[in-house]
Amino acid sequence: MSVSKTFATYEKKEQVKNSIGRLMIAVIAIAAEVLFIAMLISSLNEKYTILATIFRIIALAIVIAISTKSASASVKLPWVVLIMLNPIIGVTIYFMVGFSGSTRKMRMRFLNVDNELFPLLNCDKEVLEEIGDRDLGVANIFRYISHKALFPAYSDSNIEFYGEARAALAAQKEAMRKAEHFIFMEYHAIEDSAAFAGIKEILAEKAAEGVEVRIIYDDVGSVGFLDSSFIKRLNDLGIKCRVFNPVVPIANVFLNNRDHRKITVVDGKIGFTGGYNLANEYFKLTRPYGDWKDSGVRIEGNAVHNLTVMFLEIWNATKTHDTKDVSYLKYMPAVKLESQEEGSFIQPYGDTPLDHEHVGENVYLNIINNADEYVWFMTPYLIITDEMNKALTLAASRGVDVRLITPGIPDKRATYAVTRSYYSRLVRDGVRIYEYTPGFCHAKQCVADDEIATCGTINLDYRSFFHHFENGVLMYNCRAVYDIKADFDEKNANGEVTNANLIATNYKADKKDLVFGIATPSAQALVNNISDIPVLFSAVTDPASAKLLNPNVTGTSDKLENIAAQLDLLAKIKPGLKKIGVLYNPSEQNSAVQVQEIQKIAKQKNIEVVLQGINNFGELAQATKNLLGSTDALYLPTDNLVVSGMNLIASEAVNAKKPVVVSENSSVKEGALFTMGLDYYALGKRTGEMAIEILKGKPVSQIPFETSKQMKLYVNSKTAQALGLDLKNPAFNGAEFVGK
Repeated sequence: MSVSKTFATYEKKEQVKNSIGRLMIAVIAIAAEVLFIAMLISSLNEKYTILATIFRIIALAIVIAISTKSASASVKLPWVVLIMLNPIIGVTIYFMVGFSGSTRKMRMRFLNVDNELFPLLNCDKEVLEEIGDRDLGVANIFRYISHKALFPAYSDSNIEFYGEARAALAAQKEAMRKAEHFIFMEYHAIEDSAAFAGIKEILAEKAAEGVEVRIIYDDVGSVGFLDSSFIKRLNDLGIKCRVFNPVVPIANVFLNNRDHRKITVVDGKIGFTGGYNLANEYFKLTRPYGDWKDSGVRIEGNAVHNLTVMFLEIWNATKTHDTKDVSYLKYMPAVKLESQEEGSFIQPYGDTPLDHEHVGENVYLNIINNADEYVWFMTPYLIITDEMNKALTLAASRGVDVRLITPGIPDKRATYAVTRSYYSRLVRDGVRIYEYTPGFCHAKQCVADDEIATCGTINLDYRSFFHHFENGVLMYNCRAVYDIKADFDEKNANGEVTNANLIATNYKADKKDLVFGIATPSAQALVNNISDIPVLFSAVTDPASAKLLNPNVTGTSDKLENIAAQLDLLAKIKPGLKKIGVLYNPSEQNSAVQVQEIQKIAKQKNIEVVLQGINNFGELAQATKNLLGSTDALYLPTDNLVVSGMNLIASEAVNAKKPVVVSENSSVKEGALFTMGLDYYALGKRTGEMAIEILKGKPVSQIPFETSKQMKLYVNSKTAQALGLDLKNPAFNGAEFVGK
């Protein structure tokens, strides 16, 4: 078990969340209702002996009925204990919450919708047979989902994994901008703030074009983020919106069942899901729990139909004055891909608390039981059943490498304490547990034996398994499986020197064939700790000054002689330019080198440079406002800390009508105005080619480090227009426009 130090958070929780007063009022009202009924029954028991006897018989009958249910012991035991300790309160709560007629009504409502939707999905008999020819054990996992959850498997679709929520969101926005017919979005939590602002803008534009746009969100999940006018504001933009299971002060079991799904569907052809909600913290715009780790997937092809069915199920089963859909087929067009990953299989699936089949948990159990070499999980919460506990420990006992990654910084301290309470028992039986020390790990993913993986919304916890509407994607023999494994393997130092050195030491002890450091701090940690293993670096501005040029070290530099050209272009589009602000992290060697160069060249051009150093993300917002208020424009080096907050910087700059110049094109996509920079994808690809050469036996000493010489102008057209700039300006000739 690895439990490392906890890193500091940057905002207090109350700084990034709204009031949840409405939810608390509902909870208090329900508690008062239960207490009143219990007191009434207790009073009657005191007066009528025969009533007390009848009530005890009822309590005993309920306990016997609960004990004979097929449910997990962890589900039954709390009810039994509660009723035995206090029959009056226990029976009252059970009849009001655990035995409510409203659930039967809800079941029927969903059943009616499901009977119309699920027959529209493709038959997957041939696909299952094809998987069985490859691996019968894996095929049985797919077959279970197909038979019990009714979601088919597909061999004609593609899937792409994103280990960062920001990357997933960028791909999601790109797909939404190309929508022609409809956009469906279903999320547990939506925050009507910076993260959602860009999405809302796209949705409004598409709605104005005649694209059908629908959003559904869970009331409890969003209660801390949204006010009562949210639906009206969306409706005014032409966006249809529904709230799932509104919180009302009436006790019923369905109030406890929440929509935890995260789904976006575009034209029935492209779909997205994963762990991230549409709120600021998920994309690191705020950091109340340190560095937020989340993940997601992009699906293209007929497999998207499964996600579409999940959305339409919730949408049409939600009680509303609007009419439900008359026809569903128009939302599930046949998709034929131009190219697809041969031999890959994917199966998006959903789980519902309205039946007795715990699909989410059972898929995990099947993967664990089928694992031969390893099975790894990433989960924000660890509150598992006896069955799950037994499966994990049995797998470890038979020699399977079982690993769990949980958060290093909790979002809910009480839940975190419960999570940690499971550690000792699991570790004792050979399960290895790691905590994501930079912050809160919210990803829900699993990978086993280099062949099968899942990604979705399902936590390793009681609520996901039994109380929530959930979804996931099972994948086999896909490139995404290896990407998920790489996401587990990846060690991100997050700019912390101590953490980077610890990681480097672990790499050395593991005797890796090759290690790879991205950016100067990570590369320095590797070089300072490793001398007998090949070390590759990339995105390092000045390898010499960083003292990286050892015999076992090579890589690629992102240093470009572009500062003069950048300032000349800035002067053309910003006449009268006299003062620029430079935001950077003084402790990052990469940034310090660039800042010196910026100062030198700016002085030659009679431009004053105002420096603003920051040491953590929490200082970013105020530093940005200070610089924008005292300068004509911002010039940002390739600084890891600064780049992580590019969305925030770009938004503030547009509001201030000030241009932001950056050193690489990914920041332009995030909202900066322009760069004359290099393509980091091409830089990474070249570094990967070096890695292949080394792994094939070529000595590191024969592979000198390389510096990119290619420059290209990238301009964010949307930002340019927001600043009142003409895209036909000769200064932009030859530019590649992004951010449309």
